[in-house]
Formats: sequence, C-alpha cells, structure tokens
Amino acid sequence: FDDNRADIVKYMGEMVASAPHILNYTDAIAVHGHTDWKSSSTLLDATKQTYPDKPIYMTEKSFGIGNVPAPLKGVLLGSWERAENLTVELIDNLNHGVSSYTYLNFILNNMGGPNYTNNFIDSPIIVNEDYTAVYKQPMFYAFAHFKFIPVGSHRITARISGAEMSSIYSVAYSCPDGSTAIVLYNFSATKTINLSVIDRGSGVIRLSVKP
Repeated sequence: FDDNRADIVKYMGEMVASAPHILNYTDAIAVHGHTDWKSSSTLLDATKQTYPDKPIYMTEKSFGIGNVPAPLKGVLLGSWERAENLTVELIDNLNHGVSSYTYLNFILNNMGGPNYTNNFIDSPIIVNEDYTAVYKQPMFYAFAHFKFIPVGSHRITARISGAEMSSIYSVAYSCPDGSTAIVLYNFSATKTINLSVIDRGSGVIRLSVKP
C-alpha cells in the first residue's frame, strides 16, 4: 500500500478484489502517518482484522510536509508540540496493530533537506549547513522513550481508568526476556497524574506521571 492510512482499507480491498492471488506475494502492509490527524486509527484495526497474517509497518512519518500553513512548514527548532503529537500518534498506532515505525527522515539539514522536490520537512535531528552543530529536537527524545520496547516484543492490553486518566496515553509490551515495558505519557500541561500499574502476577507499582 505505502500511503496514508485514510485510504488503506479502500486500496487493499480494491487490490485484493482485482487480484486475490497478490496476497501470496505480500509479506506486510506499509502505511504512512503524515496525515494521521485526518483519519481514525480504527482503519488499522479493520485492516488487521481482514489480513491478520500481514504485519503493518509504518514506513513514513513526518511533520511540516505537504499543504500546511507556511508557519508550520519545514523545520521548527525546539518544537515540543511536534514531540507531543509524535508521542500520541506513536502510542495510538502501536495500540492499533502497527508493529514497526520509520520516521522520514531522521537526520536533515536546517532547511529540512536536502530534497530534490523542495518538499522540506522537520526531523528529530537537525545538522546545520557547515556540519558544525547538531540539534537533537524534542522529537528525538520522544522517540527515545520507545527504545525500551525491543524487537520481538508482543503488545499486551493496558487498561487506563479513573477520573483523571483522560490525559494519560499508554502502550504495553511483553518483552523477549520476560519483562514488561510500558510507555506512559501525561498530555496535561499542568496536572500530575497519580496512578497504579497492576499486574496480577507481579503486584502493584504506584507512579506519579508529571505534566
């Protein structure tokens, strides 16, 4: 497929209807996340349900791309808003069947290039024109939280409940070494959220997740 998820169900359905045997030559389904804000992650659920043996790979994601207002195009140095949006979209996609994630592109210059079509975008790492400075963007540190989910992990259900849980985003994995990795994000700008992680086999961990 290899395009934005708004079209994934329609495209896959049309492709299989015209050539059902194509699934014999399909290892995985690729999807882009440039316009995730335009569509629901339930489209990934529907795709996973229809093709349960085909993993879904996020093969492109970026900010500042396409037909966005001029102030939002290209590189925004120090943008925590983009780091927040990336974190929420990562957690959302992982919770709805995506099993790998690639950012486009991870290192760019301070113009958001080079790019032969002048389609300049933002990046987790920005290098200035003469290569004398490297900027690790807030998006870089957003990605860093997900390094605790190693290859070979399997997503498990993590239920969040309570009056103040609406600002908490979470995803949980069972790791190959038997441990459990949980990524938690508090979207509130002002409120610390106190919560408990309850595992029937291992007990309870009480946490305060800062704003």
